[in-house]
Amino acid sequence: MTTHRTNQMLHRKPPSRAVVEANRLFKPVQPKASEYSELQKAFHDNRERLRSERLARSSADDNETSREDSSS
Repeated sequence: MTTHRTNQMLHRKPPSRAVVEANRLFKPVQPKASEYSELQKAFHDNRERLRSERLARSSADDNETSREDSSS
């Protein structure tokens, strides 16, 4: 009996065209983000923005320093 069940599980019928169409039309809705997760995302985005600005400033400072060294 166990063998029959195993074979049955391995050989599932593909979904019918109607089932595929219904799944396509009625996709699950994503839950609305909580206030906490929205704040966390805003914090993360702001931190990344500040990090990239800091790296750009650091790179610009390094370029200025190397230009001053090479012209001396």
